[in-house]
Amino acid sequence: MAMYRCKMCGGDLKIQDGATSCVCEFCGTQQTLPTNQNENLQGLFNRANVLRIKSEFDKAADIYEKILQEDQTEAEAYWGLILCKYGIEYVEDPAIYKRIPTCHRASYEAVTTDEDYKNALKYADAVQREIYETDAAKIEEIQKGIIAISQKESPYDVFICYKETDNSGNRTQDSVIANDIYYQLKNEGFKVFYAAISLEDKLGLEYEPVIFSALNTAKVMLVLGTKPEYFNAVWVKNEWSRFLKIMKKDRTRLMIPCYKDMDLYELPEEFAHLQAQNMEKIGFINDLVRGIKKVIRKDQPQPAVKPMPVAAAAPVYTSNVNALLKRGNMALEDGEWEKADDFFEQVLNQDAECAQAYFGKFLAANKQPGRNVMIDPLIDNFCGDIEKETVEAFPLDEDHIQKIIHKFSIPEYLPEKTIIDYYHFSSHYQSEVKYLKEQRFQLLTYLAADKFLIRAKKYANEKEKELFKNWMNSVENAMDHRIIQALEEDQQKEEELKKSYVFFLKEKDYQIQKLWQQASIKREQDYQKIIRDMRSAGSKGSSLKSDLYRAKMNFSTPGMKDYKEAAKYAELCKIQISRFESYERRKIEESKIENQLSEEIRHRFH
Repeated sequence: MAMYRCKMCGGDLKIQDGATSCVCEFCGTQQTLPTNQNENLQGLFNRANVLRIKSEFDKAADIYEKILQEDQTEAEAYWGLILCKYGIEYVEDPAIYKRIPTCHRASYEAVTTDEDYKNALKYADAVQREIYETDAAKIEEIQKGIIAISQKESPYDVFICYKETDNSGNRTQDSVIANDIYYQLKNEGFKVFYAAISLEDKLGLEYEPVIFSALNTAKVMLVLGTKPEYFNAVWVKNEWSRFLKIMKKDRTRLMIPCYKDMDLYELPEEFAHLQAQNMEKIGFINDLVRGIKKVIRKDQPQPAVKPMPVAAAAPVYTSNVNALLKRGNMALEDGEWEKADDFFEQVLNQDAECAQAYFGKFLAANKQPGRNVMIDPLIDNFCGDIEKETVEAFPLDEDHIQKIIHKFSIPEYLPEKTIIDYYHFSSHYQSEVKYLKEQRFQLLTYLAADKFLIRAKKYANEKEKELFKNWMNSVENAMDHRIIQALEEDQQKEEELKKSYVFFLKEKDYQIQKLWQQASIKREQDYQKIIRDMRSAGSKGSSLKSDLYRAKMNFSTPGMKDYKEAAKYAELCKIQISRFESYERRKIEESKIENQLSEEIRHRFH
C-alpha cells in the first residue's frame, strides 16, 4: 500500500488502492496523489513534501526534478514544481478551519502559462485536473493581490539580505552590521529595503508584497553573513535565490556577497561568479557605499536623511561653546561617558538653555554614541535581559484521547490511566510578548520623565524639535518591531507545535494499538488458563472448593467482562460451590446424628 504525507499539514494519508486523490483525515483537505507506485519514488515524494512544508523550496524542487527523470508522465511532480516555484505554503485559516495557500515567491508570470502547470494538466486524470485548476485559480488570485499591493510601493535602490535571529531567538551579528549599513546608505539618499525597518509595521501575511516589490526594483542586493549556515538559512536563501533569477533576465542588477569570520570558499556555490567583500576589511562600509554609487546614479539624488546629531541645527554659539560641544560629541563616540558629560556641563555653564548639551548629557548617562544614535543598543541597555512567559499554544485533543480510551482500553491489562499517560504532550512555549510590552511602556515612561530630555525639548528650536520627535518615533518603532517580531515567533512556535502534535498523536495511536494487541493476547492466555484451572479443580490435591472459588473470582474480574462466556462460567462455579457447600453441610449433619446415636447406645447398654 502506498504511504504518502498530506501536502498541507504533513499527516499520513489513508489511500485506497488505485486512487489518484484523497481527503486528509487531519486537515480535511482534498488533494491529488502520485500515480506511480514505485517505492523509491514514494520516498522521494515524501521527502520533497517535507522540505516544501519547511519552506525549503529549492531543495524540494530538485527532488521533483529527480522524480521526473524517472517518470516524465507523473503529473504530481509537475504540480510539486509549481508549488515550489511560487513558494506555496498551506496555512490554516482560523475563521473556517481549512488550509488555504499563501505565496512566498510571487511572480509576474501567471501559473496557468507555466509549462510545468500545463504538463501537470496534460498527464492528470479528470479528478486531478479539476483539483489542479481550482488550486491554480486560488494561487493566481493571491498573486494578483500581491502584485497590486507591490505596485503601490515606491522603488528601492538596495536590498539588504541577512539573518535577523539565531536558533535561540537572539539577534545575530549580521543584523547589527545590516543596521549600520542601512543607516549609512540611507544617509547617502538611497531607498533601502532592510527587513527590521521596512517590515516593522507589517504583519506576516503582508511581507511578501513589500519583499516582491523590493526584489523587482532594487538594483543592488547585499547578502550578509558571518556563518556559512546563515547564507543558507531558509528565508535568506529564498531572497537571494529569487534575486539571482532576476539577474539572469536583467544584467543591470548587481549582487554583492559580504562575509565575515569565515573563509571565502565557504560561500554558497551560487556566488562563485560574484565579487564578494570581506566585512573585516578596514573601511569596508565606505568602500561598499562608493561601489553602490557607481552602480546607482541618480539624476536627482534624494536629500540625505541623517540620524540625529547632537550638534545639528543649533543656534549660533560662541566658538568656545561650539568647541565644547564638538569635544563632547567626540568623547561620546570614544565611549568616554564621564568626560563627555563634563564637556556638556561646561556648555550649560555658559548657556543654560542649550538643547544639544542636555541631549548630550542624556546620551552620556545612557552610554550612547553621540553622532549616530543607535536605537537598539539604547533599548538593550535600558531593558536588559528579556523575561519569558510560559504560554499554552492550544488545548490537547481530549475528544481524540477519549475515543482511543473507549476503543482500546482493557481493564487490568491496558488501563485508562496508562493510555492517558501515553498521550501526555506539552503544548507550552516561552513567549517574550508580555514583557516586551511592559518594557515598551517603562522605556517610554522613562524617556518622557528624563530631566535631560525634557529640557532638551523645552529649549530646542523648531528643527531640533522635529529631530527629537523623529528620534522618539524611532524608539517607539523599534520597540513595536520587537513586539511584532515576538508575536510572529510565537505564531511560528504555535504552528510548529501543532504540526508536532499531529505527528505525536499519529505515533501514539500506533503505539497504543500495539499495546492493545499485546494486552489482548495476554488476556486471552489468562482466560484460557482460568478455564483449564476450573475444569481441573480439586484434581491436583488442592481443595475443590478453593479452586472453584478462585475460578469464580477470576471470571468476575473487569478484565474478563468482554468475554460473553465468562459470566456463565462464574455462575457455574458459584453453583458448584453452592452444591459443594450443601454437601458439606449434609455430611456435617449426618456426622452429628451418627454421634448422637452412638452416644444413646452407649448410655443404654451401660
